[in-house]
Amino acid sequence: MRSSLKGLAIIASAGLSSLAIAAPNGDFSDVKPFPEDTTFDLVELDDDIGVGFLPSWTIVRNTENVFRDTSAIVSIAGSDAGGIDRPDPDEGFEGTGVFAFEQLTIMHNDSRLEQCVPIVDDLPITFSYRIFINGPINANVRGTINSNFYSDMEGCERDMQAGIATNGLTQRGDSELVPRTNYSATVLEINEWFEVTRYNRVEATTSVDLPMELSTNDIPNGARALSFSLQLRNGIQENNASNPDREDVRLFIDDIQAVQAGVNLLVNSDFSHPVLENGDFLTEAESGWQLALFPREDINPMASAGVLPFALEGEQGFYFKRLTGEYSDSSLVQCIDALPTDNLKPAFNVLSNEPAEGLMAAIRGEFFTDSACQVADMLPDLEGELEIQANPGQWQRVETSLALPGDATSGNGSMRLTLSARDRSGVDDAPDSDLARTLFMDDVTLVLTLPRPTFSPDGESFDNSLVVTVNGPEGSTLLLTMDSTDPTTSSMAVMPGHTLTLTETTELRAVVSDGEALSPVQSAVFTLRGSGGRVTNSSSSSFGCSLGTGASDPMLPLLTLLALMGLMLRRKLQ
Repeated sequence: MRSSLKGLAIIASAGLSSLAIAAPNGDFSDVKPFPEDTTFDLVELDDDIGVGFLPSWTIVRNTENVFRDTSAIVSIAGSDAGGIDRPDPDEGFEGTGVFAFEQLTIMHNDSRLEQCVPIVDDLPITFSYRIFINGPINANVRGTINSNFYSDMEGCERDMQAGIATNGLTQRGDSELVPRTNYSATVLEINEWFEVTRYNRVEATTSVDLPMELSTNDIPNGARALSFSLQLRNGIQENNASNPDREDVRLFIDDIQAVQAGVNLLVNSDFSHPVLENGDFLTEAESGWQLALFPREDINPMASAGVLPFALEGEQGFYFKRLTGEYSDSSLVQCIDALPTDNLKPAFNVLSNEPAEGLMAAIRGEFFTDSACQVADMLPDLEGELEIQANPGQWQRVETSLALPGDATSGNGSMRLTLSARDRSGVDDAPDSDLARTLFMDDVTLVLTLPRPTFSPDGESFDNSLVVTVNGPEGSTLLLTMDSTDPTTSSMAVMPGHTLTLTETTELRAVVSDGEALSPVQSAVFTLRGSGGRVTNSSSSSFGCSLGTGASDPMLPLLTLLALMGLMLRRKLQ
């Protein structure tokens, strides 16, 4: 007899019926924290530059000046690595890890912790971070946040991973918009965490203390990505080398913030995302999702999971980085022994900030007669794949091409569900040699009748007016709101391909309806430049929105509702 649905969550939405059954831990809400001290080494590039990766971060070092130890480390609470006491993460803040470079020099540019994040160009950005020092403090202990802007995320990532900053809308060094902070004994105490929210700037002969903030005037028009670079120095000699007597002194970093519109844009800002390796489980229970990661031609795939500022379902998600050209090298696998009785059509959602031809995601369901995915069933596999070429930062759905009737398993058995990714954006079915792309995954479901609708463009800033197209499956009805509330069956009803002309800052929310169920809600914010990000509270076209092509007939909402009621009545009579 089939086991109960324990471990499966029902995804519900305002409307007609339940929509989907999520895979166990399909929203990645259960992820083990950073498990142990981990050292991150560099790959040396030309011109004495070394680059390394930890989850969502890139380390850039000057390997000529950092001659003793070019590595960096993320330490867990209270550990004693290499005889050096590591601090606990700052009390009251999330996360289990703290970051440190193993050697610092007198030059800021020698030791950089960097990340590219998507932004809008008409809202300010504020910065902060927490720092801890375990040794002497003097005027040479300093930090710098350096900001550079790009028109897209891929250009930002390419520069960052090459250790350069030459292709942005601004140039590093030409516009150091958030200059250095000098730590002194008056503000920073040994073995105590300190929150850095301000910086020092010398105007004429006077040192001015200012908040770490970029105003809208500092952000170039058209900027869609920010290269965030935290640079640290700790030296007392002018020859760019560390004093050997200070080799045990470390600057530890935690809780880095780059906040726009109330959201911290940085991923893994608290160093809690684990470094996952082949055979690892995502959870501390050592069950559920398990990693299959294999190197190929000097490419070592990386995987992690944790809080994402753009998570689709819940607050967390999973991601691969440094993909190879083969699905088998980067997979996430789970054996599910509590299958639903509805028609099975597994699906998940993917997102990349560097979409490209050849960047692929795939899903596969294999069936077994036992409960442990050991004895193969005669049922056909369910498979599907998708090329990730949508707009940067847009979630896309990957689903199997076929569905399996719920009664096909005869009430027994299990399914091995595999999510995979590969990158053939370079030559000879290999990745682009100059860019390690990241692919995010979220919202894994086993049964889903309707996909989410889409907006094109998928949220952005605009001047004067912007035309937005709302799309969904052919023949469906889209229910739409513009007042930041979830749609219901009484909301504005439009057809796929409908366009809206926005003239005010607006949050659109939409669902797909086929008369029997509603899809999950899809939302996007469109910001009128100069409006300060204020969302208009309107559910009709009279507040900053005019109706375009599509369902302009005012009778359509009533007709749609009557059609939905008719379908429900027909099902009841059957």
